[in-house]
Amino acid sequence: MQIRIKGLVAFLNRVRGQLQSGIPEKEVEPLKNEIRTVIQQVEDICRQYNSTPGALPGPSRNAYQFLKNLDLQNLPLRTADKPVKTNQPVKIKNIVAIGDYLSQHFWRDATKILASERLLRDCLEKLQHHCEHIEQICQRQSGTPSNLPKPSQQVYCWLKFLSNPNNLTAHLKALDLTRQLLQKIPEAKNHPPLEIHLVNMQAIYRYRGYHNCIVLKCSEGFIYATDDVWQEVLNAVFRKKAKRSPTLDAYTHSEAFTGVIFEMESTINPPENITKGHVHDLDASFQRVNQQYFQGKIERPRIHWNRLLTSGKMGHYQTVSDTVMISISLDQPGVPEYVVDYVMYHELLHKKHGSKIINGRRYAHTPTFRQDEQQFKQYESAKNFLDKLALKQRGINLPEPVTFLRKLFSNAKEASHSLQKNRHKQKSKKRKKKTRR
Repeated sequence: MQIRIKGLVAFLNRVRGQLQSGIPEKEVEPLKNEIRTVIQQVEDICRQYNSTPGALPGPSRNAYQFLKNLDLQNLPLRTADKPVKTNQPVKIKNIVAIGDYLSQHFWRDATKILASERLLRDCLEKLQHHCEHIEQICQRQSGTPSNLPKPSQQVYCWLKFLSNPNNLTAHLKALDLTRQLLQKIPEAKNHPPLEIHLVNMQAIYRYRGYHNCIVLKCSEGFIYATDDVWQEVLNAVFRKKAKRSPTLDAYTHSEAFTGVIFEMESTINPPENITKGHVHDLDASFQRVNQQYFQGKIERPRIHWNRLLTSGKMGHYQTVSDTVMISISLDQPGVPEYVVDYVMYHELLHKKHGSKIINGRRYAHTPTFRQDEQQFKQYESAKNFLDKLALKQRGINLPEPVTFLRKLFSNAKEASHSLQKNRHKQKSKKRKKKTRR
């Protein structure tokens, strides 16, 4: 059974907010003690269940790693002349209810909608209408969707994402695929009917039983998942598999999954001055990269940190809104400046090159793109650092490279000697048989 620790991600978000706005001097020690206590509690809970923080679900695992790696001796202080930012919240009724209704509607009628251009067009118009309505109300209250409460904000990002025809089609096809897979699972016949809702959520998936059905809510990141990935999700529901699936774990850290999460989040225009992180400043990174690699000719896009810790994907460029979003996983003391600059450079290359459509598929990492990407001065070092960080975020610890290679070489050598011995034995046996004859 996978351990779930409630409130850990919410605590991380609160700490991040304090780090960005600066901490009053009298609150520094209490905050340090609170962070240490939370880290200790997480480790104690895991130890109690004979587990480790590396086995926690993705969002909780990433939150623990971020808090564990914080440099508590160098927390940012708030100066007396630095005002506290206050964003007036915007409240709109029924946004979450609209999201629930549409996710259920798409599940029940996915096959029918895919078969009819008129129904597909109607769905797109409804989605666009809901988005425009939310934006108008926010504007009347002198705000933007970024001022909505988090649950409403998540639904708005989801609606905005699905109002793109390609995204809606992928969403419906994913639901149609899971319906077909459900029919092949014998255990499904002995349970109430299962409804699968693809939504914008922090968790990877969660399911809940009702008197007449089971509702499985999955992250929208699953819209490009293959049969084997979906099979693991369904097995978790019907067969209650205790161990974390390597197939599922690999997919949820892939670019296909995290790319969708980034794209949904980038539909919201960020508040002002969101470029300043706890350790790194994205605006300064843009200036460095633009001058060094683009001769200052790249027009500045919107730039901001994302809200969720990631491991497989560290940046995203949204063409429609001209937005570069960088993962807050990089806003840590142990992350060198050149690594942030490399991710910034990578995303600005997307702005420069765009993407090509070949046989109906979109290609962003073209040969020309890859060639330009390798012009970054510390390309190999940055790539290696990001690979190690991704494994660390996933709770995977690799042995030291030298020791690992020596062991690998030693094992290979032993295997080679063993193989040679077997060959000699077989040859000697054949010779003995011939002499007997």
